[in-house]
Amino acid sequence: MKFLYLVLLLPFVVSTQPQQFISLNDVSKFPTYDSSKLKYCQAGKPSVNNYKEIEGYTLQSVQIVTRHGDRTPLTLVNDNEENVWQCKAPKEYVSINEPYGALTYLKFIDTAANPDYSNPFIRKSFWKGTCFPGQLTQRGSEQHVELGKALKEIYVDKLKFIDEKSLSDLYVRSTNVLRTQLSVQSLLSGFMPNRTEAIPIHTLPHEIETTFPNQNACPVLKKLNQKIKNEENWKNYIKKNTELKKKLDTYMSYPLNDDNYGFQKYVDVFLARACHNMKLPCVEENCKYTTEMLQQINDNADFEYGYIFSKAEHSKKYLTVGIGYFLREIINNMGSTVGSKHDRDLSKTPSFYIFSAHDNSVAPIMGALGVEPMEWPPYASNLIFELWKDNDSNIDSVNFNDYVVRVIYNGEVIKTNWCDFNQCPLSSLYYKFKEYFPSIDACFEYIN
Repeated sequence: MKFLYLVLLLPFVVSTQPQQFISLNDVSKFPTYDSSKLKYCQAGKPSVNNYKEIEGYTLQSVQIVTRHGDRTPLTLVNDNEENVWQCKAPKEYVSINEPYGALTYLKFIDTAANPDYSNPFIRKSFWKGTCFPGQLTQRGSEQHVELGKALKEIYVDKLKFIDEKSLSDLYVRSTNVLRTQLSVQSLLSGFMPNRTEAIPIHTLPHEIETTFPNQNACPVLKKLNQKIKNEENWKNYIKKNTELKKKLDTYMSYPLNDDNYGFQKYVDVFLARACHNMKLPCVEENCKYTTEMLQQINDNADFEYGYIFSKAEHSKKYLTVGIGYFLREIINNMGSTVGSKHDRDLSKTPSFYIFSAHDNSVAPIMGALGVEPMEWPPYASNLIFELWKDNDSNIDSVNFNDYVVRVIYNGEVIKTNWCDFNQCPLSSLYYKFKEYFPSIDACFEYIN
């Protein structure tokens, strides 16, 4: 099996020019809501000023799972779009080749396009501008550049944990989606701006991706999702929010989804635009959007992810087949670090892993960790697993009891009721995640 593989040549240029996302002639149409109150728009990040080493321990490995940065909506608004989305991807040169093979060609990436506005499809199904649905915006790129800089201040400058010159210490993987690939390239430009050697970005085909609940690859997930949406607590939640959905659908002039589906598309349509202070969809003159309405959409999103990945009767099974394979990979990476002192085959184990993925990659991991309360991960969310070794242990120890794990989410150590993640024993995390390790055929089992 061949794996697609992108190689990033650093340094590359990320434009820092101000980006104009709104171009409306009538200033009276600008929104009256306050988007600064929406936590969805920007995740926190670790700070070197607040970062402290674990006393008596030495850092052994770091694994970071990120959500891509700010993006354009995935859901198009029919006949109801006055906003102008201008996108200009980070400017970078990439080479595409087989793993460990010679470079085949160089290509300059810039996704900006200039559509012909006589195209009849634009009026009915698209917005004006140069973006395509789900594209990383300039703001999204800048979010990851800043995240990369924050990581550099801690792990490169302060701790001297990873050397920019050592390619073998770093492992980078992205889902096979342009916005996650561009996000991690932006992150790397902030994290390792002085590197001149190519950085491999490993990418799996979507058909075998395990970093999010992959319904196309795992048939059981679709059935479990239907079961969750038929649970009484879910139905009560939908009933409670019926009036809000009706109001939003009226403003849209059509329903975004069926009555029992939830608010995922509403998050996409309304919050993605609100994060840019854009005019929200309105087919009537009396659409009255408020900050409170948008906050309620954000709160509903938090509830849905918390319910699906934690509270539902079928959550554990959903997590098992949805994120369990990736949880095992995270633990196996830690195990490889522990065993690298004795196993020659593990001696080249990376010490720093970056996984560029999605909101439904970060959230189910938080569900498996038992984090309360749950939230819908904001743009550029970052979940960091740090593995530390007790300084008093044998230098060649392979005992899990000599290792602890700290987990940091968007700049704060996570809180659970079963382990202190300022320094949770590795053995405890292993047994917790093991509850979600699936069998090889778990995705293809019959479910009543």
